[in-house]
Amino acid sequence: MRQVAVSAAMLMAALLAACSGAGSTPAQGGPASVKPVAAITGSPAPPAASPLEGTWRSGKVTEHEWVRWYKAAGGTDVLWNGHRYGSVTAAGKAFFGQLGNGARRYAVITIRFKSGYFAEFESGDGRPAVQGDDQTYTISSGRTLTMTFNGSAPCTGVYTFRVTGRRLRLHVVKQCVGPLVGPFPTTLYASFPYTKVS
Repeated sequence: MRQVAVSAAMLMAALLAACSGAGSTPAQGGPASVKPVAAITGSPAPPAASPLEGTWRSGKVTEHEWVRWYKAAGGTDVLWNGHRYGSVTAAGKAFFGQLGNGARRYAVITIRFKSGYFAEFESGDGRPAVQGDDQTYTISSGRTLTMTFNGSAPCTGVYTFRVTGRRLRLHVVKQCVGPLVGPFPTTLYASFPYTKVS
């Protein structure tokens, strides 16, 4: 009985050595090296980037559309610089007119999300884009975006976002609240769709 147990143990050791490929070389058909423990145990992969990451661009936005969205965002007859206009429509037109150093026919807005840093660029009537805004951001619960403006009038805005194919839509949960700030980022970021460009 003892001899059968020893033989079974020797057979098991021989099978394990044959299966592991220990001591074999590529010329013998076995593996040249053993995989690291992390590859065998399935260590977690680094977190995937959010689908929000990248550069997104609006279509050509006209003054009429811009004024409508500014009103819908709660715009008033006073702009962020404190200048008062005769009506909400006049303020919305002035807001549009300053985009990209002077929009008359249309404006194109480009936004970029990269590693917690947000930047917004504006082009008026096809001219080269100029930077209009920069903020920091965080993403939570997969689809909640919190953007924080750290300038002279700090404020935080909260949005949900939806990416469908190459299209992005932001929806306001809480407007950026600060002195004369609220409707401006809402108009810029949550009024129209963006298309991914990179």
